[in-house]
This record gives sequence, structure tokens and C-alpha cells, in this order.
Amino acid sequence: MGQGLTGGAMAGAALSITALPLRLTLADHLGICGAATACGLALDFASDCCSKEGRVIIHRDVLLKAQDPLRHLSTFYTTCESNRMARLFRQKHEWVVLESHGQQYYVVQKNPATGDVLMDVRNSLRAANDVGLQVAGKPMHTGEIRQHRMETEFDLPSDLQVAYVIAWLRKEDPRWAFSTENSRQFTARVRYALMDF
Repeated sequence: MGQGLTGGAMAGAALSITALPLRLTLADHLGICGAATACGLALDFASDCCSKEGRVIIHRDVLLKAQDPLRHLSTFYTTCESNRMARLFRQKHEWVVLESHGQQYYVVQKNPATGDVLMDVRNSLRAANDVGLQVAGKPMHTGEIRQHRMETEFDLPSDLQVAYVIAWLRKEDPRWAFSTENSRQFTARVRYALMDF
């Protein structure tokens, strides 16, 4: 609901400022801001209602490397074009890349189009990001490894294995879908789970 609330409030403030020459009362200006905020929340809620509930899909190669110790977490993002609602609201798609000591890159993300929670593994950071770009409906092999959130990057404890992430994904409910920031909320939950390890 954050995007709708923020967008509606900003639109309301802009409308209120443009209405200053009309000599409206304070109550009128507050009414404009409130109405625009309500419209933003309504659009956000409509987007929420179109979100889907999926299942947890863990790639076979991930299961085979369950004992691989992890060392670093990075979060990447791009604009999402995988479904109409995401394109309409210009939503962002986020995914987490977990780098292991064995130079394997595990991609954990929520698919906005299907609601599925996905975990896959690749041999390079660029290939791992192509998995995220593919789910977001963006062109692959574009080298978009620079679009990452520096503030969410951190090292992981040396005794944390891929098996912990697999167990966490299987334990959690994959229906976190009730949010326009579907994949972003999911990646935040993944980060918190790994920070609390």
C-alpha cells in the first residue's frame, strides 16, 4: 500500500498547490489531498486484488548443492513488465542473489506474473541476473548487474548453508502476494530471515 499512499499524497499536494490561485479554504485543500490519497490507495488495492498466489519452486541443482556455504547477499531490481498491472503502475521487480564460497550464485525471487517463489543457481553473477530479468519480462544479456541496492548488500555468516534458505522457503507461506510491491516485500523478508540467522 506504500506506493499508492505515497503517490496519492504527492498527487494531492500537487493539485492543492495548483489550486492556490482559486483562494480555497484550508478544508478544501485538505479535501483535495485526502481525495487524491484515497484514489491512490484504491488503485493500489485494485493492483493487490490482481496479484496471484503461487507455490515454491526450487531448482534441482539447488537441492544438489544444499551444503554449499554462502558468503554474500546482494539485491537487484528492474522495472517489471511481466504483467499488465505491473506495467500500468511501473512497479519494480526485485530479486536476491546469494553468492557462495564456491562461486555459485543462487537467485531467490517471487514471480509477479504467477505468484511462484523461485530459487535457481547459476555459475556467474550476470547469468544469475538474467534469471531475474527474465522473470521481470525484460531483455536478457544486457549486463544489468549495476542495478543493485547497495544499502541492502551484506556478508553472511560462514556457517550459513543453502539448505537453510531452502528450509525457510518451504516453511514460509508463498502467498505473500497481497501487495503491489510483491517481489520487493518478499526480498525484504528473505533479507530479514538471513540477517536473523
